[in-house]
Amino acid sequence: MCTQLDQLPPEILSKILSFLTKDDLVQVAQVSKDSRRLCLEDPRWKHLKGSVANFRPDHFRNLKELQNGHQGHVSNKNSLKEACRIAHNWRHHRPKDYTVKKQRQKLLPWLCVDENTLFFSHTSNILSYGVRQGYRNGVDHRKSRVYRGHRKDVVRFAVTNTHVISGGRDDKLLIWKKNIEDPIQRIPVDKPVVSLDASSTSIVTGIRETGIMVFGKNDVGFSSKYVYPMEDIVWTVVINPDERYFTSGSSCHKDRQPLNVYDLERGTRVTTCGRDYRYGAGVLALHYQNPFTFISCGYDCSVNCWDLRDSCRLPVVSFPDEEQSFPYSVDSDLDNFVVCGLCRYGHIKFWDKRYPSKSLRSFFIGNVGLLNNSSPVYSLKMTATHLYAALSQSLQSMDFTGNLCQLPAR
Repeated sequence: MCTQLDQLPPEILSKILSFLTKDDLVQVAQVSKDSRRLCLEDPRWKHLKGSVANFRPDHFRNLKELQNGHQGHVSNKNSLKEACRIAHNWRHHRPKDYTVKKQRQKLLPWLCVDENTLFFSHTSNILSYGVRQGYRNGVDHRKSRVYRGHRKDVVRFAVTNTHVISGGRDDKLLIWKKNIEDPIQRIPVDKPVVSLDASSTSIVTGIRETGIMVFGKNDVGFSSKYVYPMEDIVWTVVINPDERYFTSGSSCHKDRQPLNVYDLERGTRVTTCGRDYRYGAGVLALHYQNPFTFISCGYDCSVNCWDLRDSCRLPVVSFPDEEQSFPYSVDSDLDNFVVCGLCRYGHIKFWDKRYPSKSLRSFFIGNVGLLNNSSPVYSLKMTATHLYAALSQSLQSMDFTGNLCQLPAR
């Protein structure tokens, strides 16, 4: 008969530990070396996924350095424990807010986050910074590029595996290779670009007073494929992950069905999402979580989740309008955690699709009292550890790791 806990068989101990909460596991890990080893194994932390937000263990599996207090790094072992700790911070702790870049003039910036790079539009240029967790604000200014070529402001841009593609107010599309700062192709269009998205083989753009223009890739670059005429302004377009469809959100003035899905190859409308939109309830932002589900938000003051396998007459999940403040941008962890930026005061809200009746939390970013007191969150992107948000006069970085390293000397 076993009289001590450490004399139990490993499978029995594993079963007992699976019922513990995160705080209980931390306390049991302090009892002895054997209990610490058992509590820090990955299977102990799998069942805690439902109590945290933005849970991304794969981000830590191949990460060689993790900031951890004064040591500056930890081993990449126990990836689920580290992922659980940081995911807990997203839901319960106030992040560290840093200003990556600020300017005097008010702009309408856009940003994208690649695997190791942050791209940010600034007037007629696109800036890129290296994303590195060891830095205080998550950005390495030493690894930066400036993509030039537009004569007027960049409106939207997209980043593929090999290229950066942008549309500007100068009625042009510009294409760069990621490692070259000068454009390799210029495509003239009739009117200013309003929205844009791109994949490895296609470019979809919303053109003012024209509609949707789609460009396909050939041996010499990208060329016009077809035009889908629309009377309303196309505020946003997004290509789905398997590149079979694209979705557009329009201003909902002349066409009272602003949210539509199209076949990317044929240019035909596949389905219309939603019904009974009021006049002017346009769609401002779209985000695909997988090839079948996406999130929309806009002037109807709601954030809706849609499933293309359903009838799409009603959203599968809808987050309520709590403050009559319409969301301007949206992103997610491709699972249940949703982040949206609202139309003023740098206001950000977190939602969980499993509990849609009330937001998880909300807070304000940037220098609310001075620079960004009336700025919408024009664009935002999240990683496992940081949230990046573009305001009218600054680019903000929020660190959710909880343990920070000093900025390395330049």
